[in-house]
Amino acid sequence: MKYNTLGAFRHQMSRAGAPSTAKTYYNAMSWLLKNQHIIDCRNLDVDKVIDKLKSIKYKNTFSKHKNAFFKFCAFIDLPLSPDVINTIESLNDDKTKKYRKLKPVMLKDMLEQIEAIKDKKLKISFQTILETGFRVSEISQIKKEDCVINMDCLEFRFIGKGGENESVRVVKSNNPNLYNALINHINTLNDKNKVFYSASYLQAEATKRDFKCHNLRRAFAKQNYREYRSIDKVQELLRHAKRQTTLIYLKSKVEI
Repeated sequence: MKYNTLGAFRHQMSRAGAPSTAKTYYNAMSWLLKNQHIIDCRNLDVDKVIDKLKSIKYKNTFSKHKNAFFKFCAFIDLPLSPDVINTIESLNDDKTKKYRKLKPVMLKDMLEQIEAIKDKKLKISFQTILETGFRVSEISQIKKEDCVINMDCLEFRFIGKGGENESVRVVKSNNPNLYNALINHINTLNDKNKVFYSASYLQAEATKRDFKCHNLRRAFAKQNYREYRSIDKVQELLRHAKRQTTLIYLKSKVEI
């Protein structure tokens, strides 16, 4: 019963928002409910969940699991008392913020690695992230039916972070080689076919080449700031809800 309910929870989250968020919350709840022998998920032991949350060391990991638990309780219609909610929220104060030491990443080095790729689909996947600012979780969900083609641009429509309907474009005049490569590739697909590789495969292939997919999105941010000299414009292109998030991208270790 537990995993049937978790599966339904993941399905509901996928319909309401980005598939990557659904997967994250599903994995978080699977861990939080581990070793609970639950017949009916509405009878889960909240104290055991709180003990699990207490054991988490880092703030970002805690936040992910806390949010998953609140969403799951809403999904199964399990009310939490104000005391329980306050107890869980207060746990954040004891967590440590995890900082990653990032080494500088050169755009020219990434471009050299991408240019040497023989797999055309993989190559245009990375090139499209750099051209559009796609998140890897977004580009991996694109099907042929999500593509709108005209003589001037190619538009990709998708569900972005937070479950919003969004779109990005590859403009022919800005990058004719990529535009033509994408059109040729898309025309070989059926409507339900995925246009690009999965997120996990793209991330693994990027790591083999000593960069991360998100570095391409960071490079996109810096390239557009160099062109427009406007933080607001870059925030719009990145589709960030908060200006502070855009500033973090512009201060990243990616050098263009």
